[in-house]
Amino acid sequence: MNLQGGGVVVYVQSNLHSKRLIHLEEDDKEVLWLKLFPKRLPRPFSCIFVAGIYFPPGKTVTEGKDMTNYLTQCLDTLLTENPSAGILLAGDFNNLDLKTLCRNFSLRPTRVKNILDQIITNMASLYNLAIYLPPLGKSDHQCLLVKPKIRVKMKAILRKVRTMRPNNIATLTIRLNNRNWDKVLTAQGINQKVEKFNQELTTILEQTMPIKTIRMYPSNKPWLIPHIKDMGDMMKYKQLQEKTVLLISKAKMNYYRQKQL
Repeated sequence: MNLQGGGVVVYVQSNLHSKRLIHLEEDDKEVLWLKLFPKRLPRPFSCIFVAGIYFPPGKTVTEGKDMTNYLTQCLDTLLTENPSAGILLAGDFNNLDLKTLCRNFSLRPTRVKNILDQIITNMASLYNLAIYLPPLGKSDHQCLLVKPKIRVKMKAILRKVRTMRPNNIATLTIRLNNRNWDKVLTAQGINQKVEKFNQELTTILEQTMPIKTIRMYPSNKPWLIPHIKDMGDMMKYKQLQEKTVLLISKAKMNYYRQKQL
């Protein structure tokens, strides 16, 4: 499959599930949009948005700002619906100023020298620098080829967390309600009372919410909190799959809501 506009052709592997985003395209803009759904994606990306862009030479500064505003609005719309999406913009940009666009969306070029044809992406760390190939046919434009880096296995990060499943929380509530607090009440002085209270509370926590070690990976999505990871064995996970999806969805929304504050 390819995206072609204004002499710019972006080739995409034919075995990728994709969708053309016609609703983003405008008659006076030589930009074509595509949404890709690869079978495997590096975390934390959920999909990839690709655009084939041609910005003709000789355009005014005002026309350049209009194009930049258009690309900004499109990316805002796409990332609002898919906040963890990958972005790949490729094409002949000529004299279009991309600094603001790159800064706003954390985009970086995958090029090694200053040429008019560029590929900019928020996944630059996952790809090698662009390789320059000879032009096709009578074209005076070099071809750019970007290849993903070899996958590196990340080491797990061990974290100690308390087991906070619903039944643990229920048991904690019962123990706190039934606990005899005479040792705290009869202690002399405020410091001794605090010390006795902390000892009692620690004992209850160790009995009802024991500390366990879990594995987290640098590639884990930021909303994947330990409580979601600690869902029990695979059989239980399958039984509670809908609950797991709901927990992830809520945690994801809370993460981005707090990020906007």
